[in-house]
Amino acid sequence: MICMCIQMPLSEIDEEARMDLLDRANGDWKARLGKMLVSILSLRS
Repeated sequence: MICMCIQMPLSEIDEEARMDLLDRANGDWKARLGKMLVSILSLRS
């Protein structure tokens, strides 16, 4: 199943699915950054 996904060109992947994955990745990254900032700020005070 993973091999099939790799062989499939990006253009054939559903556009909405791709954007959903990008949004999820961005959200995870921002959430991690936010947690890091909160922990740094709480350590300072």
